[in-house]
Amino acid sequence: MRKRLPDTDARTLLQQIADGNRLAFSRLYEALSPEIYAFIQRRTDNRETAEDIKQETFYVVWQSAGAFKGTSSVFSWVCGNAANKIPLAYRNRGPRADSVDDLEPGEEPVAEVDSPDTLLLKSQEKQGLNECMGKLSFEQRECLFLAFWHDCSEQETAEIQQIPKGTVKSRLSQARLKLKQCLARVLGNGLVGDTKD
Repeated sequence: MRKRLPDTDARTLLQQIADGNRLAFSRLYEALSPEIYAFIQRRTDNRETAEDIKQETFYVVWQSAGAFKGTSSVFSWVCGNAANKIPLAYRNRGPRADSVDDLEPGEEPVAEVDSPDTLLLKSQEKQGLNECMGKLSFEQRECLFLAFWHDCSEQETAEIQQIPKGTVKSRLSQARLKLKQCLARVLGNGLVGDTKD
């Protein structure tokens, strides 16, 4: 994962954007858009919808940069704006199915080199993880994605979810415990480590 733009730099760019500086907007967009896109895509599981919401989110950044109060990091503020747009996108458009051939232009399919046994095990592990993730509450899944896939701090996760930091800690702890117990049942005790958190 690439290093995130320091918040002090992002705040400077945001102030310049509030003054109408298009170059500052381009720099902020370039720095944050990949992570914002990944954040949205994980929650929508649809590339086209994620791209649309990302564009709408950065339009809001351009329009309301002067409204940033500075009580959170710029990244958290932009993620919060994106998170607020996701339910609206589904209400207005409904979820869209990705195409069967979801490769990027010029991207070639990669041939599997794993043995059939390895492929079966990976498939079972993935299915087990998906099943167990599905048993978590939406809020717990969101905390896990922010903390582990987006490398957000507990404070950033709290700001994005608009909850106290203690609630984030509690959700993460409960989610890890539920996942560990569920995976032990689904995949069998031999596949899940018994290490203490």
